Amino acid sequence: MSNPGIIFRRYKPGDEEGIASLLNSSFESFREYGITKESWLEYGKIDEGFKPGNAIVAEYDGRIIGHVHIVNRKIKIGDNKYVDIGGIANVSTLPEMRGKGVGTKLMMNAIEYCLNEGFPLSGLFTGYGSAAHRMYRRVGYEDTFLYSVFLGTIDEMKRVKDNCGRVENVIVRHYENGDEEKFLKTYLEWGRPYTGLVERSIEYWRKKLVERSAVHTFFYGEFDPEEVFITMEEGEITGYAYITLCKRKKVPFKTPETGII
Repeated sequence: MSNPGIIFRRYKPGDEEGIASLLNSSFESFREYGITKESWLEYGKIDEGFKPGNAIVAEYDGRIIGHVHIVNRKIKIGDNKYVDIGGIANVSTLPEMRGKGVGTKLMMNAIEYCLNEGFPLSGLFTGYGSAAHRMYRRVGYEDTFLYSVFLGTIDEMKRVKDNCGRVENVIVRHYENGDEEKFLKTYLEWGRPYTGLVERSIEYWRKKLVERSAVHTFFYGEFDPEEVFITMEEGEITGYAYITLCKRKKVPFKTPETGII
């Protein structure tokens, strides 16, 4: 479908206000959190793969009506080979401009960008069977795996805990300064059998999981060591888990009694 009068271009300084407004209008989660131009720009200091200049916008009559962001990542292929991948993020179109081919054109621009940058792969997450999922398949993306979320009541969680039984010679404690280096080692060891593991630098771990507590994309709360559980065996870290207690952090769509692991 043609897009008369719509300009597709790369981000330029000043676009962040229009992008934030667009994201709020397109995603209920962003709207509930309240993304701002400041939080959008600030994210580049937290995630080294997020670069404002990698955003592509659709502009109509001086207004940003569409957007896609390409996030630089590396993923593991095979035993220990990491390759660049263009992560497609936050594809959005103003509600009143949908059905005009804006999203498809944005995706074609994003694919062209990835090719020009020499990315051998491009990937994204989306809801299965959604309108967005159909569009992504239409422009050439294929399903690779399904992402699962498990929910349970407190009584169900207690039963799981009881069924796990007691594990001998394992110590559980909270985070201590410097643990993140061992987290990274554990992450890499756990991911050894898997293809698609995302490369995480130690700086990424510190900025997103120690200096703050990442909740959802651009949004984070204050880091709390007591929300990190670590298992140790024979003096070595062998596992870790992060939790979010919704009564302590702003997490839309969740009751204060909810905990996220």
